[in-house]
Amino acid sequence: MYPRGLLVACTTAALALSLLSVGAVGQLGGHRMFETVTVAGGPLVLSPPAEVDTAEMQLGIRFPSDYREYVTQFGEGVLGGYIRIYPPRRILSGANNVAAWRRRINQYWFWGGGSNELTKRQALDAVIIGDTLDGDELIVHPANPERIYILPRQSEEIYVAGDSLPAAIEWLCTSGALTEPFAERNFEPFTRQHGKATDDAGWTRGAILGGSGGKDHVWPQNLISYRGAVREFERRIADHVIATGQAVKFEQTFNYGAGPGVPTGATRPIGFTYYVFDQNGNVLFQNNFKNP
Repeated sequence: MYPRGLLVACTTAALALSLLSVGAVGQLGGHRMFETVTVAGGPLVLSPPAEVDTAEMQLGIRFPSDYREYVTQFGEGVLGGYIRIYPPRRILSGANNVAAWRRRINQYWFWGGGSNELTKRQALDAVIIGDTLDGDELIVHPANPERIYILPRQSEEIYVAGDSLPAAIEWLCTSGALTEPFAERNFEPFTRQHGKATDDAGWTRGAILGGSGGKDHVWPQNLISYRGAVREFERRIADHVIATGQAVKFEQTFNYGAGPGVPTGATRPIGFTYYVFDQNGNVLFQNNFKNP
């Protein structure tokens, strides 16, 4: 259920950042793991092998093991209600394509805690190959294209998920580092998705501000804004709380549009205003965010 109207939440204590580290899971055979995937409906939106070849040539990189099998067998969609592996055409020119992604992380770089795994300079040479509905991003570096790194939306630590696509998928599903472990391996093609297939299930309040997500605290957010400007705004709030030791109150108001073309009962806002107050009701921060 997505929130409508006014949402109010408040912190009860000062916030602190927590940097976590985990080890990579072992290599898993792609055929074995993919055999456990159940396709829910269709038609599938598949990539032909030639599309993979073209993307590797243009990007100057070899995709990790079993990426080719995944996009030619399942195509574009959501695995386990959580993981989206990008087809080659999206990596090259679709939503959050590699060029747009590099520009965004160059402007909004949050992962200083992961510098021992991957520096910002190295990340700018990397290629994004997928993400999660929570806004976490899967990337590979040309120097070792088997190794898949995760740039999390709710953490400032970079994770190593594994040394193949099946290993990374299994880590995302079972490690518990980014979400509760889950057993579901259903694959839903994007043709069956409602709303914008590229949206994130954005948290009303990020983990850096004490948020916890959950079905009653997420709503469909444009991935570019949610992973960039909104996250930067949340970091400013957290820095203030850490520096002052004072609790703050949050309020968000949502704009669902009006007039022709706006369905009655719309659940995807076209924008929202984010307010932060001190305990006396004074506005500390305010920003309007579009949700195109």
